[in-house]
This record gives sequence, structure tokens and C-alpha cells, in this order.
Amino acid sequence: MITPSLAVAPPVEPIEEVEEVRILRTPPSHEPKPKREQKREPKPEREPEDGWLTPQEVAALLQVSLRLVQQLIRAGDLPSSYIGTMRCVRMAGLRTYMAARRTPSQ
Repeated sequence: MITPSLAVAPPVEPIEEVEEVRILRTPPSHEPKPKREQKREPKPEREPEDGWLTPQEVAALLQVSLRLVQQLIRAGDLPSSYIGTMRCVRMAGLRTYMAARRTPSQ
């Protein structure tokens, strides 16, 4: 069996005062670049033949209220799909709906 040695640790020297050290994330010579100004051109108005229409565009084409378009979508009379988080109607589905003469104005 091995017995632990009872050796005495060497005396500890007192710690001298240390200057405050600051940790920098970027070297001082590196300054962040100024951000570029992003110039965005206004989006051109979409033509109805683009494929997908928002409920607002459908309401404008049918000349009815937005609420009525939303009711038609919920009832399943106007076929639609989610594009991102927005419900959109295909132009082909709108043409089919109009061809069936199911517009409220007629």
C-alpha cells in the first residue's frame, strides 16, 4: 500500500498588483466599416397574369369588398393557397370562378 507523502508545499509569493486588463473583441486598429445605404427601387405594379393574386387584388378585379372575397375563400368557392403567410388566389382559379358566373354581382 502506498502512503501519501506529507511533503510541505513551497511557500506562496504574494501577488503583485496587476493593471486592469480589458479584453477587446476587435483590435483597436480595425474599425467597423460604415454600412452601405441600400437603395431599393420601388416594386413595379404586378400584372394580374402573374399567377397569384392577393385577396385585395381579387376584390379590386371583381369590384366587391375584401370581406366578401375572404368569405368566398373560406367557403371554398374561390380556390386559394397559402403563399408564405398570406392566402392567395391563382389567376386561373379566378377565371374559372368568373366563367361559372358565380360572381355576386350577377
